[in-house]
Amino acid sequence: MTTRELLVCAALGTLGAVVQVPAIWMFSVVGVAVPVLYPLLVGVSTCAPTIAQMILRRPGVALLTCLTVAFASLPVSPNGAGGIQSLAVVGLALELPFALGGYRHWGAWRWYLGTTLLGLFTLTATWVTLDLGSLSPVLAYWLAGTTVGSYLLWTAVGRAFGHRLQAAGVGVVAA
Repeated sequence: MTTRELLVCAALGTLGAVVQVPAIWMFSVVGVAVPVLYPLLVGVSTCAPTIAQMILRRPGVALLTCLTVAFASLPVSPNGAGGIQSLAVVGLALELPFALGGYRHWGAWRWYLGTTLLGLFTLTATWVTLDLGSLSPVLAYWLAGTTVGSYLLWTAVGRAFGHRLQAAGVGVVAA
């Protein structure tokens, strides 16, 4: 990885931390006060690494960007060091569909596949942790749909920013 690519990941990771830290604090408040809105913010962690992958198209940039977000937000995040593990999982989930294709193919479906898998993983962990089976079926399905939907929405936001940056001449030309 070149110095330029490392600096782009660092800049996007820092920007991601600036966006994600308020969202994490809102998780704490919203999760207690209005739990049905909690999943809407969960997917914000996919935005910065998606932009990095869109503009750099290199192996490992999503993981590096996620780790930069984790370390940049470490001092002010209520998650503490636990955020490192969480964001490493996000980065790996975003890298997986591209790694399986040898980083040769960058179709949009690969981003959505990675975030759908991430959403299902998060949903499973949330289901067990919060015992969503004890909730009413409508509420449980709402939480399931919005958890996965949040990841898809924030990935779409990241892709939109990535497209705008590519149109401005930042990064590599889409293949």
